[in-house]
Amino acid sequence: MKFTPTLGGSYSGSLGGSVASHNKGGPYFRRRAIPTNPNSTRQQIVRAALAGFVSAWSNTLTAAQRTAWATYAGNVPRTDRIGQTIQLTGQQWYVASNTPRQQARNSGLTAGASVPLAPDAPTTFNRGETVVGATTLTEATSTLTLTGLLSAAASDDGDALLFVGPPLNAGRTYFKGPYQLAGAVAVAADATTAAFVLDQTDGTEWASEHVFSAGDRLPFRVVMVYDDGRISQSYDEVKLIAAGA
Repeated sequence: MKFTPTLGGSYSGSLGGSVASHNKGGPYFRRRAIPTNPNSTRQQIVRAALAGFVSAWSNTLTAAQRTAWATYAGNVPRTDRIGQTIQLTGQQWYVASNTPRQQARNSGLTAGASVPLAPDAPTTFNRGETVVGATTLTEATSTLTLTGLLSAAASDDGDALLFVGPPLNAGRTYFKGPYQLAGAVAVAADATTAAFVLDQTDGTEWASEHVFSAGDRLPFRVVMVYDDGRISQSYDEVKLIAAGA
């Protein structure tokens, strides 16, 4: 179990038959359940990507590339799910940066096919800009339109990846996953927004499983992957879908 050892602090993980979790009402403990394993196509993609990048770290990357990733890791900490600062290894950063890129490349999305992998470590020691809010979320004629506002002008070319959960009723404002990849859009250096237009009839896995309508809430996550190898903090929100024109 992972926790901050102060009264009233945050808890995460499991111990014995109990699991620490949280929702909009705050932290709580629940009985541990054995998860199911549907082995969906998207799960297989992620598992294959993880295995492939772990192998590539030892067998494909050069010693100089591994050293560069270790240097990046030593200069760029990561914040975990309970807000603590942690230090990843170079291998962990390499895998974390490349796994969502491979998801996009294997997603069947036209824009996802061109998302580049990042064998070389970033030389800019930060996580780049991320989406900090959705300025637009509408649904019209089976099309979802979402525009995300970046925290600052993008410091390099890259791609924004949009992950969604199932439609929720209007009273739901909390969602903790799982998400599935639904959109990818190129973001040029100096851009301040990332605009997604999702066709709910495109036949990809997310669209075949869910139908979103105005009045639903859309749980979504946006991650920026930069061409220089950086990956941003994710931005999560559950937002009401408005009716589009």
